Amino acid sequence: MLLIYGRKKAKIKTHYDNTGRCTTCSAHDLKFEVYREYFHIFWIPFFPLGSKDTIVTCTKCGHGNNSSDRLDNYQATTNTPIYLFSGLLLVACLIIWITINTQNVSKQKSAFVASPQVGDIYCMRSEENSSMYYYLRVARMNSDSIFLYPNTYEYSRPVSTLDKKDHFISFELYLSLIHI
Repeated sequence: MLLIYGRKKAKIKTHYDNTGRCTTCSAHDLKFEVYREYFHIFWIPFFPLGSKDTIVTCTKCGHGNNSSDRLDNYQATTNTPIYLFSGLLLVACLIIWITINTQNVSKQKSAFVASPQVGDIYCMRSEENSSMYYYLRVARMNSDSIFLYPNTYEYSRPVSTLDKKDHFISFELYLSLIHI
């Protein structure tokens, strides 16, 4: 699998300042562009790296300036945008979704086992050989017992659909329901 990752810089804010003076043309129009380096995977930003960088240019003549008194102020007041944490947020959402989905599936299975209906099919693991599975179909029920039909084939893993050759035989097994 090809994994594309690395570092990139993003412009996070542009400030225009009319109080500072250009060292080349003495104009009062400076542009402060604040950048932040970030780590990315497949061009999705995961988290910022290092400190902020600022480039100061004159809007009249285009020359770079080094006005450190204003530069530190603009770097300090510029917050890192939330989109630079997009990858971490996506991973967190994925973990939350998987957790919720797992809990829902567990609740559904518990509800299925707690209230059997005629025609339901249950997958059972063999006690003698834990790598073998077989299926039971609910044939009928009364107030204190469940009557089950076994199928004629053992599987090496749970399956979602049974083969047509795996018919359930009419030999009834029963399971007693004991209420405590």
